Amino acid sequence: DTLIFVDIDGVLNAGVRDADGSSVLLSDRNVGLAFKEHGAKFLEAHGDFVAKVRSAAGRFDDLVCDDRHHISPLLLQRLASILQAAGERALVVLSSSWRKSKHQAKVEMLEKQITSRLGRRFKFGARTEDANEQEPGERLSCIGSFVREHCASSRVGVLRVVILD
Repeated sequence: DTLIFVDIDGVLNAGVRDADGSSVLLSDRNVGLAFKEHGAKFLEAHGDFVAKVRSAAGRFDDLVCDDRHHISPLLLQRLASILQAAGERALVVLSSSWRKSKHQAKVEMLEKQITSRLGRRFKFGARTEDANEQEPGERLSCIGSFVREHCASSRVGVLRVVILD
């Protein structure tokens, strides 16, 4: 058996940390905003954002995502390559915050994009529990619970687990 746990943010898109520690998505809009001419007042308030996005955009152009879906085409293709190598029998588990019902439309769009790159129909085979994670360790705990339940409910000989987070 093979289980592949997929997070979305940070796996299928990239960001940079702002001065206050928050993540700024490396998107078409943010890159455009960073390269736009700004007055001194804007730069005084947002200079760190501008500098970091400009620096990242120059080094990581291939990772910039679109504003509508927040998916980098390059990173999506890399995921599709991993899924292709794992084979159709691998169970792909959505472990992202996108597993919550409010993101269903985005998940369906993502499944269509993966389908087009794989050349075969793709749907996430399962989702981790819908927990309110506050810290990174809690996501790992959800994944551990899923693996434990999977092993208990099926006859697993060798289990391979891949976590993309």
